[in-house]
Amino acid sequence: TENARLFALLNIAAHDTQIVAMEQKYRYNFWRPHTAIRYPGGPGHPALTSDPNWEPVINTPGHQDYPSGHCTTSGGALGVLLAFFPDDKLNVTDTHMPLLGINRSWTSFTQMAKEVEDARVWAGIHFRAADEDGTKMGRKVGEDTAATLLRPLQ
Repeated sequence: TENARLFALLNIAAHDTQIVAMEQKYRYNFWRPHTAIRYPGGPGHPALTSDPNWEPVINTPGHQDYPSGHCTTSGGALGVLLAFFPDDKLNVTDTHMPLLGINRSWTSFTQMAKEVEDARVWAGIHFRAADEDGTKMGRKVGEDTAATLLRPLQ
């Protein structure tokens, strides 16, 4: 029953974080790196140097940058997991692309969330603040979800 409770809490937090993230995206309406870097001088920022040929590593999603929806959801999972388990330690290795032998290893839930933040910046689709703030927002949603919903029977 505790496994079912954990997965239910993770799913609730994931859905709630996406509601928060999309509401915030349309509230702030912040441009993505693709637009900011390629735009000559940037609107209102004449000191910026543009690179009209710059491209992100992956396709840029068709909605606003801030906050990162992916990081908001990862932060939500982080909040639930930190509330559910006694500490932030784990030992996980994943072979992401078996044919290429790409292995990723983590020693904490926090390290996993940090890697999601970094990946979104390195891929060129988010500014750092969108990722870090997204993780913080999501973590608050996850903590609240774990503290108030589906409480174990005493």
